[in-house]
Amino acid sequence: MSKAVQTAWSVRTFLYAGLGGLGLLLLAAAGNDTVQAIQRLRVASNAITVVEAAQDAFAALQAERSERGPLQIALLDKTPATDAQMARFIPYAAALDSAIDHLLSTCTRLACGADSIGAARADVTRTRQSAHAALRQPFEARPADVAKVWYSTASTLVDRLEAVVATLTGSVRRASHDGAIMAAVKDAAYAARDAAGLKRTLIAAIMREGRISPENRRQMAELHSVIALSSRLARAAIGEHPVPVLAAAQAAAQEAYFDRYVALRDRVEAAVDASQAPPVSIGEIDRAADVALRPLMALAEVPLAVAAASESADAAAARRDVAATGGMVVLALLCVIFIMITMRHRVLRPLGLLVEALRRVARRDYDFVLPIGSRAAEVAAMAAAIEACRDGLREADASAAAEAEA
Repeated sequence: MSKAVQTAWSVRTFLYAGLGGLGLLLLAAAGNDTVQAIQRLRVASNAITVVEAAQDAFAALQAERSERGPLQIALLDKTPATDAQMARFIPYAAALDSAIDHLLSTCTRLACGADSIGAARADVTRTRQSAHAALRQPFEARPADVAKVWYSTASTLVDRLEAVVATLTGSVRRASHDGAIMAAVKDAAYAARDAAGLKRTLIAAIMREGRISPENRRQMAELHSVIALSSRLARAAIGEHPVPVLAAAQAAAQEAYFDRYVALRDRVEAAVDASQAPPVSIGEIDRAADVALRPLMALAEVPLAVAAASESADAAAARRDVAATGGMVVLALLCVIFIMITMRHRVLRPLGLLVEALRRVARRDYDFVLPIGSRAAEVAAMAAAIEACRDGLREADASAAAEAEA
C-alpha cells in the first residue's frame, strides 16, 4: 500500500473516529437526561397507581363506615323500616362494591395487602341480606343478635380496609414532602370522622336507654377529645400546604359538623342527662349525623385527590422531559450522521479521486479530468494544483519527445 493511500485512510479513520466520539459524547449527555426523565416517569406513574389504590381503599372504607353504624341503629329500632328508610342503605353497598372491585384490580400490580378483602366483603354481603330482611320485620320477630352480628361482620371488613389504607397511605407519605402533608391531613380528618361516627352510635344508644351511664360519659368525653384534637391536627397540616380545595373542605366540615350538628348533639345529650325528652328522635339525629359527616368524609378524601393531582402533574412533566431529551438524542444522532455523510461526499471521496489522479500522473497517464466540481475550497485548490502539475508534465513530455525525434 502506498504512502498516499495510508494518508487517505488515516484521514478517513481520524474523521470517523472524531465524529463517532463526538456522537458518543452527545448521546451520553442527552441520554443521561433521558434516563433520568424515564426514571422520574416510572416513579410518578407508580405513585399515581398507589394513590389511586389508596383512594379506592379509602372510598370502600368510607362506604362501609357509613353503612355500619346507621344499619345497626336501624336494626335496634323497634319499628319496621319503610321503603324510604331501606333506600338509604342502597348507595352504600353500591359504592362499597365498586371501590373494592377497583381496589382488587389495582392491587394485582401492587403489594396492597388486600388478599383478605374479598372474603370479608362476601361475608358483609351475606350478612347485609339478612339484616335487610330483618329490618322489614317487627322488632320482636327479628333474630336476637342480628344487630350484633351485622356490626361485627362489618367491623371485620372495616378493620381490613383500614389496614390496606394504612399501607397505601404510608407509601403516599414516603413519596414526597407534599405527599406526607396530604397523608397527615387525611389521617387526622379520618380520625375525626371515625370518632364522630362512633359517637353517633353512642348517642343513639343513650337515647334508647334514656340515661347516660358513667361508662357512656367516659366514652363520650374520650371521643370528644379525639374529634377536637384530630380537627386541630388537620387544620395545622392544611396550614402547611394551603391548597384552596383543602381549605374549602375544612370550612365545609367546620360549618356542617362543628357549627350545626354539634349544637344539636349537645342539646340531645343535655336532655338525656336531665331525664327529659330529646328535641329530636333517634332517626332524626341519625339522619342529621349523615349530613354532618359527609363534609368530614370529604375532608379526609380531598388530600388523596390533591396527592393524585400532584403526582399526575409530575408524570406529565416527566413525559415532557422524556420527549425533549429523547428528541435531543435523535437530533444528535441525525447531526452526526449528516456530518459524516457530508464529510464523505465533500472531503473523503474527492481525496480518493485526487490520490488516483496522482497515481495516473506517476504513470504518465495524463488523459483524465478531475470531477471535483463545487467541493471544499481546499480540495478544489489541491485539484487545481494536480491539474497544473499534469499539464506541465504533459508539455514537458511532449517537448522531450519532439527533441528526441529531431
